[in-house]
Amino acid sequence: MPATKTRERPKPFLLPKYCKGCGRCIESCPKDCIEFSSEINEESGFVPVVINYEYCNGCGLCIVACPEPYGLMPENGKTDFELFDPEKEFGEKETTAPVPRTILDETVPLPEVKPLLIKGTYASAIGALIAGCRHFFGY
Repeated sequence: MPATKTRERPKPFLLPKYCKGCGRCIESCPKDCIEFSSEINEESGFVPVVINYEYCNGCGLCIVACPEPYGLMPENGKTDFELFDPEKEFGEKETTAPVPRTILDETVPLPEVKPLLIKGTYASAIGALIAGCRHFFGY
């Protein structure tokens, strides 16, 4: 009788700078090998998780549960495909775009105007619309 072959499953690899500390991977882990770190990530301000690889069986449930695309990945970011540089493969891309040129800084004089005074909810709606908020309906 032939021996059964077991495929080695990839262990999760965590990039702490992308971890938001939501805890979904902690809830999904059947071996309880993921827990919150005791340190705060200085770049993001979040508390990332820590993986105990000694108990991890590589089931991949934490990778699936992670909402961040680059937070948890299989084995040091290895994927089924490999990215390549198109410029090396196909040569430099031909373009008809104009060559960029440097434009000197210049000050544009503006005329003196009176300050605009608007009160009430209309003022907040105008301010929100100027700022780019699309949730003030009816204005």
